[in-house]
Amino acid sequence: MSTDRNPEPLADGEIGPESDLEDVVRVLDEAKAEAEENAWPLPSAQTHRSARSLLARMIPLPGRPLCVYPLFDGEIAIEAAVASRGSVLLSCEPDGSVLCLVNIHQKSRHAKYETADPLPDEFLRDALSELNEIEA
Repeated sequence: MSTDRNPEPLADGEIGPESDLEDVVRVLDEAKAEAEENAWPLPSAQTHRSARSLLARMIPLPGRPLCVYPLFDGEIAIEAAVASRGSVLLSCEPDGSVLCLVNIHQKSRHAKYETADPLPDEFLRDALSELNEIEA
């Protein structure tokens, strides 16, 4: 069996291993537009900077595409998920902090970071690796 796979085309709001910084800017612009359409608070400049730097560092990580979307209070969510079996969600908060929520095999754990600077760290890498194993 061949391990070569043609990646599926990415949907709006997604980035994957073949993405670049242009794609990061595009998905963040889409998230801002979605927030505007829904009359939600717009992500702050700090939120945008945190999400952009974090996404740029996450692109090379192996695994699932990352879905990027706004949340109700001006946050930007970055999510990797396996339908109804597990997810890793990063919430870039208006104050520049990042909340990492992991739910895999019906077990939850979380970590909070003052900034996006230390990410991806061992906690996040382990969670993403565990998520990738679900599909293996």
